Amino acid sequence: FVDLYSHIYPFYQISPQERITDAYLDQYLWYEADKRGLFPNWVKPSDSEPPPVLVYKWCQGINNLDGVWETDEGQCTVLMETKLEKVFEKVDLRLLNRLLRLIVDHNIADYMSGKNNVTLAYKDMMHINRYGMVRGLCFAGFMFQYYALVIDLLLVTLSRASDMAGPPHVPNDFLTFPTVEQERGHPLRLYMRYVDRIYAVFRFTADDARDLIQRHLTEHPDPNNENVVGYNNKRCWPRDARMRLMKHDVNLGRAVFRPDRAP
Repeated sequence: FVDLYSHIYPFYQISPQERITDAYLDQYLWYEADKRGLFPNWVKPSDSEPPPVLVYKWCQGINNLDGVWETDEGQCTVLMETKLEKVFEKVDLRLLNRLLRLIVDHNIADYMSGKNNVTLAYKDMMHINRYGMVRGLCFAGFMFQYYALVIDLLLVTLSRASDMAGPPHVPNDFLTFPTVEQERGHPLRLYMRYVDRIYAVFRFTADDARDLIQRHLTEHPDPNNENVVGYNNKRCWPRDARMRLMKHDVNLGRAVFRPDRAP
């Protein structure tokens, strides 16, 4: 580690031969993943949408949802943004090895997971890394996206993920569905993960929103209407463009985003 007194950051010594091997392996993995369609359309960043185009497509995708602006029957639209905290530091290397064996040869899987199981030295202290990925490896980006894909499937559920990704021979484009019935078949209408940040759009009917709020208030009663206090609202927007902190909307937002229910 390099000690800057206020903080330290790791410094890795990797031989040139290993770096050449890792760089080749990284290019091979991404090439095969792109050719075989390993990552679905919601995994970002990608070559098809640079960041400015991605923002435009996300806004366009929300606007193109069927009946997204209709509120005459009490429908509600919820945009959720959150972050997966410390995924790099919490990766289980044994589980990662088992997952890698599903897509690559077991020797390559052992090599990739074994590169994270190394000895770290700082002054006179030695530590064997058995938990969490080592930053700086050439193929660390691939391992992170693949591991985070499993988290996506846990959050989205397999059935909805299949609807959003489409069939293997004809995958769906980003933020599109083949039919309106598939789009309306689940409250989760849009989903995107940019590295470790998650963006999701939900569409609820009046009955679904009422049931969701009722279940939330049953477990977390709010007799004094204090849910509005401290609600994490976006402050970067002008006041006239921010979310109105109405009691119904705040309760629905808290009911949708439940950190204590996260996997």
